[in-house]
Amino acid sequence: MDSKDELDLKAQELIKEARSRVTELDETAKLLLFKAARSFNGWKEKTVSDEQLREVYDLLKLCPTSANVCPIRIKFICSKTAKNFYNLYYLKLTGLRPWMHQLLPS
Repeated sequence: MDSKDELDLKAQELIKEARSRVTELDETAKLLLFKAARSFNGWKEKTVSDEQLREVYDLLKLCPTSANVCPIRIKFICSKTAKNFYNLYYLKLTGLRPWMHQLLPS
């Protein structure tokens, strides 16, 4: 058994354990997940800690995906210098600023 198999087994055990603790979603959870959930397209001028970023990443990497692959690509841009670099890179790569994709017809 290689390390990938061991990780798979560990993930399966985590899911089994989590499922055993959940009997039914309460009304608040249903509201949060299915009725009130929205994508955000803005942000606050507030620093997010490295610990918070790690927690978000750790949650995202466990999410089920199509065909059990992980298509999510995450870039944590944590400084103004990095943001400026990313904007220039994105502009050079696509000819668009990162927010301009919202202006294009789908």
